[in-house]
Amino acid sequence: MGLALAAAPGCGDSSSTGGAGGHGGQGGGAAERHVVILFTSDEHSHVFSFSPEQDDYPTATAPGQGALVGGIARRAAVIAKERQAAKDAGKDSILVSAGDNQMGCLPHLAFETESIDYGSMKALGYDVTTFGNHEFDFGPKALASSIAAAQKGAGMPPIVASNIHFSATDPGDDALAAYFSPTVTDDKPVHPYRVITTASGVKIGVLGFVGINAAHVAPNKTPVAFSAPVDPKTDGDIAANLPALFADLQPIVDKLRNEEKVDLVVALSHAGIRDGSTPDSIAAGEDPQVCQHVSGIDFIVSGHAHSRDPKPVVVTNDASQKPCLVLNGGAFGQELGRVEFSIPADPSKGVTWDAASQKLIPVDDTTLPDTTIAGSLDGIVKNVEAAGPSGSILASLLSHAEGMSLVDDPAKVGDLYFHKLASTDFDVTDTHALEWLSADAMLAEADALKAAGAAPATQIGLESAGVIRQILKKGKTGAISAADAFNIVPLGRSPVDGTLGYPLIRGSISLLELRGALEFALARGATDSDFDLAFAGIKVEFDKTRPAAATIADILNPAKGQVMKVSLDTDHTNGFEQYDQVIYDRTAMVGDNAALFSVVTSSYIGQFAGDAGVTLKDDLGAATTVNQAILKRTGTGQDGSEVKQVEAFFGFIHGSPGGKLPSTYDVASPNLTKRWVCTKGC
Repeated sequence: MGLALAAAPGCGDSSSTGGAGGHGGQGGGAAERHVVILFTSDEHSHVFSFSPEQDDYPTATAPGQGALVGGIARRAAVIAKERQAAKDAGKDSILVSAGDNQMGCLPHLAFETESIDYGSMKALGYDVTTFGNHEFDFGPKALASSIAAAQKGAGMPPIVASNIHFSATDPGDDALAAYFSPTVTDDKPVHPYRVITTASGVKIGVLGFVGINAAHVAPNKTPVAFSAPVDPKTDGDIAANLPALFADLQPIVDKLRNEEKVDLVVALSHAGIRDGSTPDSIAAGEDPQVCQHVSGIDFIVSGHAHSRDPKPVVVTNDASQKPCLVLNGGAFGQELGRVEFSIPADPSKGVTWDAASQKLIPVDDTTLPDTTIAGSLDGIVKNVEAAGPSGSILASLLSHAEGMSLVDDPAKVGDLYFHKLASTDFDVTDTHALEWLSADAMLAEADALKAAGAAPATQIGLESAGVIRQILKKGKTGAISAADAFNIVPLGRSPVDGTLGYPLIRGSISLLELRGALEFALARGATDSDFDLAFAGIKVEFDKTRPAAATIADILNPAKGQVMKVSLDTDHTNGFEQYDQVIYDRTAMVGDNAALFSVVTSSYIGQFAGDAGVTLKDDLGAATTVNQAILKRTGTGQDGSEVKQVEAFFGFIHGSPGGKLPSTYDVASPNLTKRWVCTKGC
């Protein structure tokens, strides 16, 4: 694999250095110069197109109609075409990413041992990348192992981390800190900035940062920190912590401008614009705020939000009164961003960008894959199938899910990667339908554990859209493979033993807390995926004409709140939608706010339950922790292992009646599940 990737085409026409060099300033020439910046973000380990991935394996030898989207071999071809077009026009080009290169598809099973994603980026010719929150899913030590594996194997692009802070007392980040150097001229892989000098002498200063929200949703980064006070009361509070981010970035931009004498400053941001619905919400986004308050940045590649909106956002900096451009980097390798900057001979005139040619270029099967990268895919699949500290992780996940022993056959490439779980006659592209599917899988797993004597009865399954990472399509064959199912709920690692995947947790919450979570879902879910909730075992009726509940106090205010009724299915023997008990009715004054209800969810949601005012409790009402609430396989013949969310998802799909996914998840079917029910103001 390493040889195949190292030989791949697509490397750029620029050189990357850590310090001063090249021409700078006017570049030593009288003519205006042009630089094409190609960019992506949030690739999340997507090696193949999706979904289904098997439709992209083996890779195509003839153009398609655009049904297959993404894939590194296809992205390589699009990159090479854009690089060549720039060169033919006498323009320089660079290729960058705004982070979250890892985590989200089966290749991340080999994160620490093979570093497939960094190796792929090196092969595709990326000049520089930055960290995202998901690089820290397995912790700083694991990230250090991934960097070491990349250096030993196919190589990796340089990384810029401008607002990272290592602990002076906790050794937990020492391995990662060893790869970071503030001396930007040395050969360490991670620096606070890079200077790229293009073929025509344009000096581009590149910095990179993790935003406030992104840092907040990366709990496993500890003891690493990103520009935020240690005070847990304000962690994740964007307004409170943005000044710390500005203070980290401004000195670096000043150094690039005043000491390195760069012509152009590019920031790779893993912060994003979380709410793009209105001009005011866009202006309040982290990246526009950085533009406004950090002087000297010309262009921000905006990641983390997974936005595929190509519309530019231009912000005038408060201090310099100069424009700063923000462009979304897309996600999953579905597109390649392009923007062209002109560097005038007279630097006092300032750089400009070409709005006419700025775009997000589709990466789909109308483009034939790069043959060299395509030739490396067998090796990637084999490495993923074999990955694991003591045998194949994928084989273990599938074995637990199906209740039988599955092993990797090294002679059959793809036997586990594309292992068939079930079939589907319809696409599942609606986020809520995917959430219902995942919530049902968790509740069904909890019921199975109860039947096995490994857990008490559980009443409700709870899922968040922030955990759902992909869609499910029937494709050419209708088969749902392990790769497709994994991609929907792929994330996480045990907070206890470090094994891959979010474990399921079971605890109790009060009716008041449940109401609060549901109210916040209605008030904030549309703009914040972490609050966009779905559930199994209950139905919620709501009235959109009422004032939303925006705070904990609002939940207790009779004049506020949109949740009108919550009904519970008390008997799961006939599915989860026979709602026979009303547990809350606003108009009939039904409901004991102190009553406890048992909930199964992922450890990730449990970690952030406090954001919605929820305290996880045991069945007697005593506060408990996520670690204490983890569900395990116990009892006769069981191995005592944690029950993973992805295993429950695999198993539920595999157990579909007749091997077909039920139409309750089909938005085009009259049988579509109805659990959020709007009664007024719909």
